[in-house]
Amino acid sequence: KAYLIGLWNEENKADIQAIEEFVGKSYKEWIEKFRADALRPDSPLALIEGKWKVVSRDETWNILGRMFSNDDLARFKSIAISVLEERDPALDLLKEERCAASFYGKQLNYSQNIRKGISQTLALMGSRPQALSNCSCNEALNAVNFIVRTLLDGADWERWASIDYYLPLLAEAAPSEFLDAVELSLVDISNSPFHEIFEQEGSGVEGRNYMCGLLWALEKLAWSPDHLSRVAVILADLAS
Repeated sequence: KAYLIGLWNEENKADIQAIEEFVGKSYKEWIEKFRADALRPDSPLALIEGKWKVVSRDETWNILGRMFSNDDLARFKSIAISVLEERDPALDLLKEERCAASFYGKQLNYSQNIRKGISQTLALMGSRPQALSNCSCNEALNAVNFIVRTLLDGADWERWASIDYYLPLLAEAAPSEFLDAVELSLVDISNSPFHEIFEQEGSGVEGRNYMCGLLWALEKLAWSPDHLSRVAVILADLAS
């Protein structure tokens, strides 16, 4: 089951606690099996500088997805929301200082690895729910839709900024829920949270832009005829 998370940092206590909660066993109970497995030449696992990675997410998903149960989905929903809703403490700093967030001790509890791993799992779950053959019908899609809706529905600018890097994966996971959330944030354009996000853009080499993830997500969805018209209207509103 830990394979299905995809990425995490074994030196990060918050990552380990999240994996333990999902698997239902202590890290010590199974990590040695992972270490031994990673040494095999054909292993789907890789450990590089303390960071675990599943080499082929697609293949692993198709093979091991049947190990997911409804109970696993319930635990995964809780973990995914807890990890991805974490506010980026770097936002406490002036935008000119955020490039040195680690120096000021303004770092997320969960690593970028596990945040990306969970987002990738959501994308796979939303696009290939049939791999979870032991779950109830539509349970996987319902779980993905619930997670994306909980994260983005009525989100303030800090939530959009904190999760910006993972928005393309969330859009792939639940396109309709994602577009609903963006449209809701643009109903009242004058009070849209995206005004504040645009204000965060820094200048120079170290400047940070918190809109790239949203634009990449919209670009990805625009390739589908089912979503193109909604994306076009959203882009027009953002331009406005």
